[in-house]
Amino acid sequence: MAEAKLPGMRAYRRWRTLSWQISSMVIGVVAFSLLLNSVLTYFNFEKSYMALLRSRLDVVGSDINRSIEFGLTLGLHLEEMRQLQSVVDAAQRQRAGIGAVAVLDRDGVSLFDTDKRRIGKADFAAWLAPKAGAKAASGWQAVDGQDYWIAIPVKNSFNARAGTVMIGYSRALVDNKLHATQFALARNFVLVLAAFEQERGAGS
Repeated sequence: MAEAKLPGMRAYRRWRTLSWQISSMVIGVVAFSLLLNSVLTYFNFEKSYMALLRSRLDVVGSDINRSIEFGLTLGLHLEEMRQLQSVVDAAQRQRAGIGAVAVLDRDGVSLFDTDKRRIGKADFAAWLAPKAGAKAASGWQAVDGQDYWIAIPVKNSFNARAGTVMIGYSRALVDNKLHATQFALARNFVLVLAAFEQERGAGS
């Protein structure tokens, strides 16, 4: 009787081993697929979020730009538009997260700035120098310290650059949003994988 059961036990053990190996391979494939999907989802979200943020800041910068270009068409020099100080102060309050707004002349000297300590200084000149060519025509962005910055060129009636509008947005707010998305995707990855493993354990 024992001899009759032995081949059956061996076959059962081989089946259990094969079943475990197949299940492990399936879990590996599922885990890789979930991880790849999470990574792609994050990068797509980051790209979309940064593009949306840029478009919103462009709206703020364009409003300032129109005020400046209107003054230029009237024959005023950039430094003569004293009302721009109240315009940049209002722009900073317009959207939560905007840390600074500045209007620069062609040399990068801050003429009107929410940070009054920068007025009269060329703190942004080093940024403008390498971007004075083709890239400056449509604006650019950079990261510095605690802020993400976008720059919008100001053109005069001859389509020549007369200055630059700079807008700084809190880097901490952006990073917190991205980190929260990373955490949510990682949590979902672990939960789905754990549920799959639990289902495999229940079926074995």
